[in-house]
Amino acid sequence: MELSVWALNRIIEQQLAGDEARLNALRAKGKVLMMDVRKMTDEEILNKLNSIGMRINREIMRKLCREHISADSLSKWLEKDWKLKLKNYDEDWSWLGAKVLWERWYPEIPNLEMLDDKMQEGYELLSENKLLMH
Repeated sequence: MELSVWALNRIIEQQLAGDEARLNALRAKGKVLMMDVRKMTDEEILNKLNSIGMRINREIMRKLCREHISADSLSKWLEKDWKLKLKNYDEDWSWLGAKVLWERWYPEIPNLEMLDDKMQEGYELLSENKLLMH
């Protein structure tokens, strides 16, 4: 069974939480994490996506959000359809940027990553005994 890219990112972030030295070592190699992208402005994310060939805006993003089940599938479709030549961590940027912009601009259009985020929140609440089960 293959793990999704967002599950892998979440696992890495959880395992390295609080270990700034290891996080910074990953960043120095060019690895981008969700926590980093979430700190960026929309304009910074768009500039990065533009630099790797993903020239999107709100109109294009709305259309794509309605046509795809996840930010990962959206970014893979863009890579294939727009014939992007992504290398190294550009692939991470493509889905991370798409995921964050989707969450910010169109939270009313659900995707698999949003569902997974909610499930993880539920698991955390359950483990902290903050969720009542009936």
